[in-house]
Amino acid sequence: MRGTLLLLIFLGILVKTEGQAFEETPNITLSDENSKNVKLAKTLDRSKINVISFWATWCKPCITELGVFSSKYEEWKTNYNMEIVAISVDDPKMIEKAKSLAKSRNWNFPLFFDVNGKAPKAFNFEGIPYTIVLDQKGEIIYSHNSYLRGDESKMIEAIASN
Repeated sequence: MRGTLLLLIFLGILVKTEGQAFEETPNITLSDENSKNVKLAKTLDRSKINVISFWATWCKPCITELGVFSSKYEEWKTNYNMEIVAISVDDPKMIEKAKSLAKSRNWNFPLFFDVNGKAPKAFNFEGIPYTIVLDQKGEIIYSHNSYLRGDESKMIEAIASN
C-alpha cells in the first residue's frame, strides 16, 4: 500500500500541465548570448507558437533533443509558424561551455541562460530536458520531461492540431 502511494505521488509530480495558461509568461530574467539581461516574456513572439526547451551541457538527452530541433528548425518555422528558444539551466560558470557547445553543434535558434536559477520554480519542473510548447495565447499545448526519439513527432502533432 505504501509503495503504491509513493508511486502515485511520484506520477502526480510528473503530470504535465497541458491546457494550463500562464496569466503572463513567467517573467524570469535570463542572460542572452551577449551576456545582456533580458526578460523571457520579451524574447517570445506572441504571434507564433513558442517551443521552450530547458537544457544543460551535462545532459545527453538534452543535447540529442536540441540536435533534432536544430535539424528541423527551418522547416518547422515555415510549416508551423513557430519559434524555438533554448534555455540553459547550467551553473553560471558553465555559460561559456554552453555557448561553445551550441556553436559547435550549429544550433540555429535563440539561446539563453538561466543565470539566477529561477526557471525550474517558475515553470514547475525538476528534470531536464523539459520542453513546453505555448500557443499564441500562452497556453501550454504540449510538454514533456526527458527525451526519447520520436518525442519531437508527438510535439509536432500537438502543434499541427492546434
